[in-house]
Amino acid sequence: MKNNYESVRVMDMDTSGGLYPSCQGLHGSKRSSWKWKLQLINLCGIIYFFFYSTTALVVGITVALPELYKDKPDVLFYRVLAGWYIFAMLVVNHICIIRSYKRSVVNSSTCTALLNQTETSAEEKRWKQCFTCNQLVPPRAKHCPLCDRCVLKRDHHCFFAGCCIGFHNQRYFIVFCLYGTLGALYSLCIAIGYLEVHYAKLSSQEFYNYLLPWLLWRWFISDITIATVSMVVYSYCCVATMAACAHYFLWQCMLLYTGQSSYEYVKGIKLYKRPLFENISSVFGPMWLLNFIFPMPFRNSGNGIEWYVNLDMKER
Repeated sequence: MKNNYESVRVMDMDTSGGLYPSCQGLHGSKRSSWKWKLQLINLCGIIYFFFYSTTALVVGITVALPELYKDKPDVLFYRVLAGWYIFAMLVVNHICIIRSYKRSVVNSSTCTALLNQTETSAEEKRWKQCFTCNQLVPPRAKHCPLCDRCVLKRDHHCFFAGCCIGFHNQRYFIVFCLYGTLGALYSLCIAIGYLEVHYAKLSSQEFYNYLLPWLLWRWFISDITIATVSMVVYSYCCVATMAACAHYFLWQCMLLYTGQSSYEYVKGIKLYKRPLFENISSVFGPMWLLNFIFPMPFRNSGNGIEWYVNLDMKER
């Protein structure tokens, strides 16, 4: 078997827009200087998710909705039920992302067994040598410097989940982003409705009351309460969260259509392009639409190790 394997590049493009520094060539204090910062961002992302989602649920069902629908108990019931459902989908998919991540980590023994089943060499199968993990990894697997693991079909590191998005948990991440967008939009509508009753009309000449400098000035001179300031700031958080989740959801839908990972899209790699429904089946498995109603236990098609190569597509 030949030993001239292609080495894995560990300077992978992350969908958040940054470049991870290469693990090779960084030693001692230099490596720890950026890694602890990423770990801090990782921790902050997880804390933000739980704090924001819990705050949105509590504010919605205990403060804003009862005030908006105090004369319509039937409508209030369904509005509260919708809030609980969105919250449940967020939390359950978040848990599934973390649990399924473990299956996306490259298992050296499983990969070696599959590699030895055929006479085809690792080079011909497009396997690569990861010098950080000191093991052969299958096509589309990439090394994450923060997780310090090689991940099957690695897309990016999700700071809100604290782990990488790869072959086995990508579908949960897509659904998570969808419900993150819907939940933030739902919370924003509830918060604005509450503020328009108790503070100022947004769709009027009083819209300037929502501008942060003017808002803080009015609070400084005791013209408004801290509760009103908190609700307006919370509305800004809803807008930011909705924009971030919508961005990632649309980005993942585009990758689902092209059959690529974020790294492959940036590098122009199209070797694994397949028809749309095969891409969907690879990510979501059978009965893929049901994943958007409740996380399905069915595994996606394939194993994340062996990939069909479309020879008609060329790498740029």
